[in-house]
Amino acid sequence: MKKHIASLMVLSSAFYAHAELSSFDHPTEIIVSYKDPQHLSQSLVSFGTNEKLAGNTFKLSLNSFLDSKNILADLKNDPNVQWAAPNRVYLGDYREYMPSDERISSQRHHTLIKSFEAWNFDLGKEEVVVAVTDDGFKLDHEDMTTGWYINRNEIPNNGIDDDNNGFVDDYIGWDFNNNDNDPSSSYDYGSHGTHVAGIIGAVHDNNLGVSGIAPKVKIMPLKFYGANGLKSDMYYRAYAYAADNGAKIINTSYNIDSVVDDEVYLRGLDYVKEKGVLVFNSAGNNGRYNPKRHTVDKILLVASSVSNGKKDDTVSSFSNYGDGVDIIAPGDPIYSHTSSGRYANLQGTSMATPVAAGVAAYIWSVHPEYSMEQVVHTLMLSADNIDASNKEKYQFAIGAGRVNSLNAITLNAPAARISGAVYNDKEKQMKVYLQGVLENTMPEIIEAMSLYMDGEKVELVDNRTYEVGTNFFSFPVTKRRANYKFTIDGEQLTDVFGNKLDANKDNTPGGVLSFEFKSR
Repeated sequence: MKKHIASLMVLSSAFYAHAELSSFDHPTEIIVSYKDPQHLSQSLVSFGTNEKLAGNTFKLSLNSFLDSKNILADLKNDPNVQWAAPNRVYLGDYREYMPSDERISSQRHHTLIKSFEAWNFDLGKEEVVVAVTDDGFKLDHEDMTTGWYINRNEIPNNGIDDDNNGFVDDYIGWDFNNNDNDPSSSYDYGSHGTHVAGIIGAVHDNNLGVSGIAPKVKIMPLKFYGANGLKSDMYYRAYAYAADNGAKIINTSYNIDSVVDDEVYLRGLDYVKEKGVLVFNSAGNNGRYNPKRHTVDKILLVASSVSNGKKDDTVSSFSNYGDGVDIIAPGDPIYSHTSSGRYANLQGTSMATPVAAGVAAYIWSVHPEYSMEQVVHTLMLSADNIDASNKEKYQFAIGAGRVNSLNAITLNAPAARISGAVYNDKEKQMKVYLQGVLENTMPEIIEAMSLYMDGEKVELVDNRTYEVGTNFFSFPVTKRRANYKFTIDGEQLTDVFGNKLDANKDNTPGGVLSFEFKSR
């Protein structure tokens, strides 16, 4: 069975690269997390073989005669089990870059986001590790000789897990696709990961090649996509490894629309959140409004803007957009490393995402005392508004704006603000957009809001958990031909720097936003 599944996944990588994406539950693999380590051994042995992913979470490889659905149901009902979910297999090519034929000798995105001015101001104080989860890396690229994260607690190639972290000889990253210590590129894989890693971490001021965003960043190369396809546990293990081994930020420039309801993937996000690790993900290249991934608030979604010198700061024609997109960055095109050891332009939200992740790493390097939430707050409040360069449909649909490195490292903690409130009569939804990060819970945020319909107060409900990527609040409007009035009191809410919410957009903390509209 294992051999058959492996063959199927290899074939899927070869033949589904440009076909429709699909997925299925692995017939003999389950991911399970136990509450108490004392209950692990007996149940794990009875099902078949197991592999520890992180903490008390294991991948169970069931004996072929067992019914995986019944086993999964039993595990979900087991009081000693925290959670259990099938290990999903993802078919197709989930990388999100769009090849470009242009050849330019400079990185225009640095001009757009004011990298040069930022570098003149401050190169950073502390090293920040960014994990890139991708398809492989050109580890010996001339412009990355000192750019990789090195596990100093591991002696390379001695066949011993020197630091007892569960990974033997993980001196420079790990390959979760082949489960070995070599995340390097190959003939078929690595062009995407090499390019993404270079955008963030190409060695700065070394008289070679190009420069990454943050001068003191180190890239942790984690290969999770390759000849063995992509499965839930590959996401989980890569994310857990990054969080457990010092990464502050994870960059995943991959299509996750098929993964948004995958419990193993979502539990991986929970794991890194508890460790204070920030996850950036590409918004997608389908030119689509509100793709499925926009519902995942534990991550930051990045859209792409043009950076070709002709239509700078316009939203890329291929870029997804919508309510859940958190920020936009140049990605059309970006000049960076290739797996052949050279340099080239690629375009896509895959390229925009590491630009945004790089700016976040830069903030953390300049301000090592910041929390994850404070880094995100600063990233959002320092972005440039590019609405004037774009069509009306993109208003409130590309997040906080286009990233700006200089603003990001010089900003003095401004208050979170309400960027706008709109009513869409076609959707029968009223939406309020937030720029920045609050320290309040969702019930506290809703308590600060009021909605009146023809003078009578309407109960507001939002059952989501407020997360670092929550950037809007949406409420249904049920009655037609009614007059509505919405208010939010900024004095009742506080951002992660202790400022009251700037509700009425007057650039001072506090105030009340009042928004009136009529349903048809």
